[in-house]
Formats: sequence, structure tokens, C-alpha cells
Amino acid sequence: MTQQHDTRVPASPERDHWNERYAAKEFIWSVQANAFLVAETTDLPAGRALDLAAGEGRNAIWLAERGWQVRAVDFSEIAAEKGQRLAESRGVGERVEFEVADLRVYTPPAASFDLVILNVSASAA
Repeated sequence: MTQQHDTRVPASPERDHWNERYAAKEFIWSVQANAFLVAETTDLPAGRALDLAAGEGRNAIWLAERGWQVRAVDFSEIAAEKGQRLAESRGVGERVEFEVADLRVYTPPAASFDLVILNVSASAA
């Protein structure tokens, strides 16, 4: 089962903004992985991946479907909950760990990942 860790990110206008965006019933982004990620990682051997600004988890889930163990980190607990449900519906809930954290202060465990991806949205600024 997908694990969701909430590192007790304090309420803030930024966090509220992302929670409001992800509150829609449908997915904000496609549930398909980013084409660039697919092109760059298809031939890599599976390992441990860190997906930063993971949103609803589409890239983390795609990697998990290919055997990766993935930690997906996002500011929005609503996005993490949606990602958790999607991972479970696709049968990879045990391969994706969702964590709610503010990436401006987040420190991942040192030397723990074979792949790190960062999702950037034009509206994130």
C-alpha cells in the first residue's frame, strides 16, 4: 500500500493555492507520464527515484510500473492523496511513497536515489 508522509507543512497561501488547484475531481495534468521523462529513462535499469514537485504522481507511477521504488514529494496533500489513489488503482501502491513537504526547505536523505526528477510548471512561479 502507498505510504503517505506529511511532514507537517504549515499552512501558507502557496500551499492553499496548490491544494485549491488539485481539489478538482479530475486530474490537473494527464495521468500519462511526461514524454521527456519517458524518452530519457526508458532504457535505464530500475532503481530508487525521487520525484520532486510530483503533483498527482503521474511520473512516479509510470516509473513504479517499470519496477522503480519512488518517493513522490509535493507541497499539496490533496495532490498526494490523488496520486496515492491512482497508484493503488494501477497496482503499484507498494512502489510509490508519497510525502507532503515544502521543497523550499525539504532535504532528502543523502545518497539514497539513483534518479531525481523535478517537475516544473509555468504557473508555479
